[in-house]
Amino acid sequence: MKSWHLDRRTFLRGTGVAMALPMLEAMSHGATDPSKNRPRRMVCAFFPNGVSLPPDPARRDLYWFPKGEGREYQLTRPLEPLAPFRNDVTIFEGMEHLTSRGLHGHNAPDIWLTGADIRRNYKNSISVDQVVAGAIGHQTRLPSLVLSPEGGVGNRANANTMSFNKRGLPIPSEKDPRRIFARMFTADSTDSIATQRKNYERQQSMLDAVLEDARSLQRKLGSADKERLAQYLDSVREIEGRIERTAGWLGRPKPQVDADTVRLDLDVAEPADFMRTYYSLILLALQTDTTRVATYQIARERGQNNTGDKLSEALGMGGWHSVSHSAEKANGGENWAKLDRFTAEQFAWFLGRLKSTAEGDGSLLDHTVVLYGCTSSKTHTALNYPTVMAGGNKLGLKHGQFLKYGKETPFSNVLYTMLSRMNLPKPPESFADSTGVIDELVS
Repeated sequence: MKSWHLDRRTFLRGTGVAMALPMLEAMSHGATDPSKNRPRRMVCAFFPNGVSLPPDPARRDLYWFPKGEGREYQLTRPLEPLAPFRNDVTIFEGMEHLTSRGLHGHNAPDIWLTGADIRRNYKNSISVDQVVAGAIGHQTRLPSLVLSPEGGVGNRANANTMSFNKRGLPIPSEKDPRRIFARMFTADSTDSIATQRKNYERQQSMLDAVLEDARSLQRKLGSADKERLAQYLDSVREIEGRIERTAGWLGRPKPQVDADTVRLDLDVAEPADFMRTYYSLILLALQTDTTRVATYQIARERGQNNTGDKLSEALGMGGWHSVSHSAEKANGGENWAKLDRFTAEQFAWFLGRLKSTAEGDGSLLDHTVVLYGCTSSKTHTALNYPTVMAGGNKLGLKHGQFLKYGKETPFSNVLYTMLSRMNLPKPPESFADSTGVIDELVS
């Protein structure tokens, strides 16, 4: 056992410079198994509008799901880019949230990471990424990173975000790469830090006053109003916690990252670079331990002239939504498979970057659980979610499989399996309507 150790937040310092160190064995605090102290991470990347599933057997190579089953499966054209990562990925067929059966396919993305039942009344619940962020987010500068090219929250049942808080309210996504990069890596001036600290103190005193007055009011209200006020107080406490966390990081040097390592000027006319910019920001955030949780909505479900449509148009076809409605038209199936393949190529690029980044006894990918998928098999059908899980080989996951399931296995089992690998201080016994972990996936 070493007689010394380094804090995980140790920085190399020079005149006007502070650079974050990578994870070192000396940061294990003398543990006999340093891997137990390494960060565990979760990334969820969503794409919209279903996948290519031509019914004609002669066009089987355009089908998103592989041929065969188990470890002897064969990738088709849409997922061929994942071939180099065969031992790092598992592909699923046949699962969906039981609560999405009968739900319009375009409304299902809101529950991809929650499993809530919004079929009769829209009342969402917490997303799996925010369960993790709530448990370990205080250990990093950002509890989670929520990205989407649309930004904000969007509309009910058509959100611009994949993340929802414990009340089921959407967490606004960020879309501006320069702003995201600056938030993570641009150093604040001394004056700026002092100003921010004063602002946080003022906001904190305002919240204290609001909470005191609200508690007094609550005693006088009827049951319905008490519930509404309770929701309000939860929101206030959430803001209060965010202020406390952010204030606690003031004055701590941000990791120094060269902005030239990621292209920050987005141009949707260059769709590959456009998507890779968001993946690069996630990669940098994980590398520097700025956050351990990230969601990325590659494009929003349905809608005309949104960023997803422009990405698809830049590839020489109609908008993403239109492509999903044109499978039976001339070249329609080929276009859809081409779009699926392009999206998988960018995901494979991200996996490659994670895998090439060494960490301890493996790679960044080995210590990160990555979910990639959609909530529609066909455009309006919220069934048989196309799903890939990757990484986490050092977290107790085993891959190299194509797994098919029947109607009895809820998609929440996939989410719960991810959750079970995160080694949370108080591990949940289930998630949404899960019935257990995916046994074939756990080593």
